[in-house]
Amino acid sequence: MIIHALPCINSCRYCYANTSPQRAAEGRAQHNPKSTLLLGELLGDEKITVHENH
Repeated sequence: MIIHALPCINSCRYCYANTSPQRAAEGRAQHNPKSTLLLGELLGDEKITVHENH
């Protein structure tokens, strides 16, 4: 899952990171401070791939 907007709820008018105050609030609601991810949680079936830059 790729999250487009950060879970910021400041709703600055000039901000390009959040598309709407509602989306920001929804993203903020998905934050789990005990998770290793910014939003959501690991499900256990994720595949981690190491990409080497050439």
